Amino acid sequence: MKNRIDLPLCAINDILYIGGFINSKNRQTLALLKIKTIVSLMKEPDKELTTTFGDNYRNFKHEEAKHDEIEFGDISDYVMEQIKNKNIPILMYCFSGKTSSLAAAVAVIMKYKKWPLELSLGYVMKLSPTIEIPSWLYMQLMRYIEIEQINKIKLQTNNPKVNIYHIAVVDECDEVYIGDPFTLICDRQFTRRKEKSFINELM
Repeated sequence: MKNRIDLPLCAINDILYIGGFINSKNRQTLALLKIKTIVSLMKEPDKELTTTFGDNYRNFKHEEAKHDEIEFGDISDYVMEQIKNKNIPILMYCFSGKTSSLAAAVAVIMKYKKWPLELSLGYVMKLSPTIEIPSWLYMQLMRYIEIEQINKIKLQTNNPKVNIYHIAVVDECDEVYIGDPFTLICDRQFTRRKEKSFINELM
């Protein structure tokens, strides 16, 4: 294998790298980037990586071909914990390195930097301009935001049955809102509509 990483996407503080299955098997790449922790989004844990990295290897079960729901919240919490406690380089990968791991990186950036989805997605796309997040993953990211909004309001109000409203920018407002993506209150011009399908199922 060549001494390189196919997608040298540095997402957070020169610590989080995004790649594919082939990168996780490239010992030269892992040594070059000084990777000490590996996060995978695969159908099954990798036995070799489990043996090599021990507790510093974590698989979040995901079968991309079936469009499995990605555990964005758990992945973000785990990655942020690793960065905070160990501050060592992390490789996060899916099979191709071009879809699920990139979407997970977007989720991490949203939570870590408190950026909205479009800004976080734009940041990732700028680092890897030839890659596009498919629509099914984009919808999963939207659902992740809604879940985080629900959890945040429930925590703030101590009311597990609080009514949740989906926020959408009105057509005549061309300002870009940059702020905490998990906060429903902002100072821009917004309109509210009741979310009936997805959110009601969670209440």
